[in-house]
Amino acid sequence: MDKVADIIDVWPSVAEFGRDLGVPYTTAFSWKDRGAIPGEHWLAIVRAARHRGHPEISVDLLARLHAREPIPAEPAGFAEARTGMSTPGKAEAAKNGTGHFTRFKHLRRDHYKSAEEIEEYIRALRDEWSHR
Repeated sequence: MDKVADIIDVWPSVAEFGRDLGVPYTTAFSWKDRGAIPGEHWLAIVRAARHRGHPEISVDLLARLHAREPIPAEPAGFAEARTGMSTPGKAEAAKNGTGHFTRFKHLRRDHYKSAEEIEEYIRALRDEWSHR
């Protein structure tokens, strides 16, 4: 399974998938269309899939399909044996320009040399706001 839609296609129809999870058809269809299912429904999906005879659908599979970067499938027990997987930190993400707030980088505290510069900037923002 390579996509969220593949999981939903295990059910005879999107309507039955929605019924098994207790969500409206439109919600189930939008998850399939968007290719993303909210995390609070993952356990219910795994339980419903097992009930229908599909043990291959797991929380690990859902996490891999929802990951922003591809996570390779690992053999059973491999994740427990692995020690320390490094992920990029906030500083590295900001440096690479990949963080959520990168467009506000110029407003960070480390771009000002003193508290006076910060206060001056805030005054300028207030003046600009009052002219609007």
